[in-house]
Amino acid sequence: MFHNLPTYLNVLAYQCLWIPEPPMTEKNVPDLGGKVLLVTGGDTRIGYHLCRILYARHGSVYLTSQNVERGEAAIKRIKAAHPASLGRIHGLYLDLGDLTSIKASVKALTDRESRLDVLWNNADVMTPSLLQKTAAIAPLYTVRVLWAGASSIVFFAPTGGVEMDEGTDGNGKDAKPVPQWSQLQNYAQSKAGNLFLAHGLAKEVEGSGIVSVCFNPGNCFTESGWHMSGSELLQRLILYTPEKGAYTELYCGLSPELTAWHNGKYFAPWGCMSRTRRDIDDALKIREYDGKNNIGKGDAGKPVAGQKEASKSDAASVTNKKDDAGKGKGAVKKKAPVANVQRDAADEFVEYCRRETAAYL
Repeated sequence: MFHNLPTYLNVLAYQCLWIPEPPMTEKNVPDLGGKVLLVTGGDTRIGYHLCRILYARHGSVYLTSQNVERGEAAIKRIKAAHPASLGRIHGLYLDLGDLTSIKASVKALTDRESRLDVLWNNADVMTPSLLQKTAAIAPLYTVRVLWAGASSIVFFAPTGGVEMDEGTDGNGKDAKPVPQWSQLQNYAQSKAGNLFLAHGLAKEVEGSGIVSVCFNPGNCFTESGWHMSGSELLQRLILYTPEKGAYTELYCGLSPELTAWHNGKYFAPWGCMSRTRRDIDDALKIREYDGKNNIGKGDAGKPVAGQKEASKSDAASVTNKKDDAGKGKGAVKKKAPVANVQRDAADEFVEYCRRETAAYL
């Protein structure tokens, strides 16, 4: 725990207390006319404010909700707040507690639209074929998939981000995530899983023009949490409005600054590229391990996040040493690749998600 103390303090300082001003707000969002935008969990909290801003800037917005009435009520409020908008806003029923609802939601979208420019995964769902179709005709790197993370990844996720069991045959082939001892740890583990999915999709769509990133929207209060007895002062110090959280998502989804080099990266509030915890970052770096102690490079020869540190560590993993007497010439001392177990867990988690959702897409 203590070896992560500098990381904890850094996140507490710059992702919770003293956050730089947001580079993108409703004041400088470009005109979104002609763009199709999907926000999962868009009926409340941060997702609601994101939908409100997107609609105000004339986007064609799809708002998903697990409660039809609540979704319709959110749409009415958004339309009433922005009567001059030239955009469209529609509701989609989606309950991720019932995976059978995914296919119907995707069909409802594809029946109406022939493109999808940005997908904000506040509640984790994918429509990859429509994204790839849009990427073929849209300006480079403007088609995006965003995955919701949280600062809890750093503070509460298990070692390596996600703890996976060994599977029924002991080799991890059908491994599943291991439930943690508290709801907070389970939440943090699920958000770390989103980071793995963002990175996994980035590798899968490499060269397609799609950008996939994970974001921490910031510590934002909710309607239920704001009035907790005895905690209002503390919350005012460390929590922000849901609108601020929407600014993080705006930047990641719409900023022209993001390119292929940002694929798979992690963004902190309110749109600053960052890192999580060393062991989790290592898990992502080692997912690019090619079996020869080499770490791949990103586009245009730019190193992936943390590559310099990883390269040094990997270079030291296989060494040739001579003893003082000249004995053992050519002897090789081998060490396991950095975080190799975590690398397996990251891959296993992505494969687990594929298995669990394949029948419903």
